[in-house]
Parts: sequence; C-alpha cells; structure tokens
Amino acid sequence: MNEEQIENRFEEIRSELKAQKEQLDSLKEDLRILLKHRSIAPRDILDTAQQLGNAAFDQIDVHKCQEFLKKYEIRRGF
Repeated sequence: MNEEQIENRFEEIRSELKAQKEQLDSLKEDLRILLKHRSIAPRDILDTAQQLGNAAFDQIDVHKCQEFLKKYEIRRGF
C-alpha cells in the first residue's frame, strides 16, 4: 500500500467509526427513554408522543417519544 491508499483507508475507518458512534448514541437515547417509562413503556410512550404543545409535558420528551414510535413502528393496539 502506498501512502495515499493508507490515508484513504484510515479515512474510511474514521467514517465507519463515526457512523457506529452515532448509532450507539441513538441506542443509548432509546434505552434512556425506555427505562424512564419502565413496564408501562408502550402505552406511556404513545400517550407522551400525543402531548405536542401541552405545557404539562416536556416537549423534548414528546419529540423523542414520537421519534421512538416511528423508529420501532409502535402503534396503538401494540
């Protein structure tokens, strides 16, 4: 391998590591949401996701719950 090929390979590895870190960070956030809602998770996540604009709910959590539902295709009647 010449120097350019080595540099290209290192850049590929860096890109792969970045993608893996992003996926791990996403999974950690998903786990945080799931643990926060424990055994009532599916119903509670659904209910929270429907609280857009409700000041009684943390809107960041509302958006995260909506993302969670989309990502794992969870619907009413789970």
